[in-house]
Amino acid sequence: MNVDKKNQRGFTLVEIVAVMVTVTILAAYAVPHMMGSGGFAARTNADRLLAALQYAQTLAQRQGVATSVAIAATTPNIAVLQNNLAVNLQNESYNGLYKIDLHPDVSVTPSATVIFGTNGIPTAGTGTYSIKENGTTRFTIVVEATGFTHFGS
Repeated sequence: MNVDKKNQRGFTLVEIVAVMVTVTILAAYAVPHMMGSGGFAARTNADRLLAALQYAQTLAQRQGVATSVAIAATTPNIAVLQNNLAVNLQNESYNGLYKIDLHPDVSVTPSATVIFGTNGIPTAGTGTYSIKENGTTRFTIVVEATGFTHFGS
């Protein structure tokens, strides 16, 4: 039987195996990165904590009332307080208490209360706060004695 090689179509076994090996290597690298949150939950909660700190500082200055941010690792949540009561935040998009529940995989350490005096300077709670996701520190937020709050290095 004479087979004409010009009319044959398809892939050789070597080509198929090469493609399968390449796809397997790519999948082994890509799947773990796609399945995990990749720090997104930690970044979101870090942004929320920084915003809460800056909001409390501004609120203390504008209203002339000491304002604090309670960071509770056990609950876990972040709340902005005045006179030990949660601040009621009313604007166009949100109406309710300024309380942020952290993502289940995220924690903030240490638990503390940052208190901003009427001049916006913290009277308690200065230091560095670690935002951890599944036990790994992803971000740090620094509250300086001058009142400057920012992401750490």
